[in-house]
Parts: sequence; structure tokens; C-alpha cells
Amino acid sequence: MEGKKLNPNELYRQKVQKEISDILEVVQKVTRGDYSSRIKLKPKEDEFSKLTMAINLMASALEDKCEENTLNNKRQQTSQKEIQRLSTIIEATSDFVAIANTEGGVLYINQGGRKMVGLKPNEDLSKYKISNFYPEKEQDKILNIALPTALKNGVWEDETIFLDFSKKEISVSEVIIYHHEASKAECFFATIVRDIRIQKKFETELKAKIEETEKFNKLMVGRELKMVELKNEIKQLKMDGQHPQAPETIQVDLGGELK
Repeated sequence: MEGKKLNPNELYRQKVQKEISDILEVVQKVTRGDYSSRIKLKPKEDEFSKLTMAINLMASALEDKCEENTLNNKRQQTSQKEIQRLSTIIEATSDFVAIANTEGGVLYINQGGRKMVGLKPNEDLSKYKISNFYPEKEQDKILNIALPTALKNGVWEDETIFLDFSKKEISVSEVIIYHHEASKAECFFATIVRDIRIQKKFETELKAKIEETEKFNKLMVGRELKMVELKNEIKQLKMDGQHPQAPETIQVDLGGELK
């Protein structure tokens, strides 16, 4: 028995229904985040072909964007890990590491720096200025030389004197860096300060030993020169037929009288 032959309208309806079904399937996958599916393009150019091409282009663009976002997320995660690693290193160092705004207000001090100057681990820093960490004799150098130099050249470095909160002076080596941003409110100074008291003590002791050695060497050289001079005098006396006179001696008898 021959099958029922479909009329052209029914065939067209089924074709359209199939194409719509294919389009809806891909659109549903895209809405669920699956951007890899594509609709098979028909060789005949009609409205469905144009719609199919547009949906495929949209899926490709979304797939590229998704890959870009994934890459950016990985980069962001890597950056966050690097920042966390750097933060851990800064907090662990015994050096004084701090950040201050361009008005001189202190924004951050690491735990090693807080310990160096006698600040509590969680003490509020909003009341402190850069000048609080230097004795009066050093403030002019910092405020009128160091900071302007860092502002102009980006960095300043020198030895200076730090001041802890028991008023004890600390010999330090300091680097001040100026970070420029588009907005002045975001610009800031960063500083790294290293306690060099042990180094300074060693240098002082070494200098004293060097001076002592030089003094001893001068005495030895003077003694050698004197010996050479005496030998030359003896040699000259012998050549002149004279006998060198022995140095006078002082004898003391048992009674203590000189002879």
C-alpha cells in the first residue's frame, strides 16, 4: 500500500518547523552558557538562512567573549595571588615598610615597622604624620629634601635617623618612592627603612681598629727608620777610624747611691 503523499504546503510546514526547532535548540544551549553549538547553514539563501547566520555569529562572539573572560579571570586570580604573596613578604620582613599620602598622612605600616617604632599591631594610624617618625634635627632633611626629590625624580635614598615612640634614635638606611597616578588623590609615597645600628656599630669598631693599626704601623716604621739611622752612624764612624761610644750606664750600689 502506497504511503500517503504529502502536499507541498505540508512539506514546507515540516521543513520550517525543523529549521525553527534547530534554531531554538541552539538558542537554548546559548542561554545555558554553551556557546559551542552551531546551526547547519543551508545552501539556499532565505530569511531562515540569514537568521541562522546571525545566531551562529552571536554564538561565536559569545564564545570568544567567554574565553576572554576566562583568560581575564585567570589573570586576575594570578594577580591576586601575587599581591597576596607580596603582602605576606612585606608583613614578614623586619624592615619598616609604610605608605603615606601626599599630605604626609600615614596610611599603612607593616607589622615589622610597627614593632621597630613601638606601635601596637592594630593601632590606628590616622593620627600620625611622616614627621612623627623623625627627630627634629632630621625633619628638615626629610620634608624639604627627601620628599621633594622623590616627587621630582621618583625616588630618594640615603642614611638618616629614625625615631621610635620611646624617643630612641635609630640609625637607618631609607628609600622613599613616589607613585604617580592620574588622580592626585591616588598619588602616594612609599618608604622602606632598614635598621643599620648593628652595621654602624661594626663600622665604628672597625674604624677604631684600623686607626689603632695605623698608629702601631707608624711606631714600627719610626723604629725601623731609627735603627737604619743608627746603623749608618756606626758604619760612618768605622770608616772614620773611630769607635762608637757605648751609651752611658747608670749603676746603683746596694746602698742606693748612683755611680
